[in-house]
Amino acid sequence: MLRVIWVAIISALCVMPTIAADKGLGLVVGHPTGLHYKQWKQGRNKAIQAGLGWETGKASSLAISADVIVHNYQHTSVKKGNLPIYYGAGLQLDLGAEMSLGVRFPVGLNYQFDKLPFDAFFELVPGMLFIPASEFTLTPSLGARYYFD
Repeated sequence: MLRVIWVAIISALCVMPTIAADKGLGLVVGHPTGLHYKQWKQGRNKAIQAGLGWETGKASSLAISADVIVHNYQHTSVKKGNLPIYYGAGLQLDLGAEMSLGVRFPVGLNYQFDKLPFDAFFELVPGMLFIPASEFTLTPSLGARYYFD
């Protein structure tokens, strides 16, 4: 299990320097509750997001997730700011009494404030755990991030 943690940390450190600016850090409530990070790529269309939090479901565990997401600005409009729909794919690792590993497919709305370095998001994440056994998951999350360079 320790080997999996080290591989995840080293992989994240190798990827981060190649990502463009516009980094956001904030809090997320839901599945899991904790910190949430987002970094934009290719303008405001693609991003990488990651979460680190505490899962209090069946058994308490440390939850780590990472996703690549795409934003679509064409289907929603607001008077101020932006409200794109986003979707993507990623991995989730839960470290508790029993380790679990699976894939996740986040779908959500991301309100981007017009002249402030903040955003807020709501997402539903269907997924499939493969380790220790196959299990379908559907988890909601609500959060906000502050952006910096």
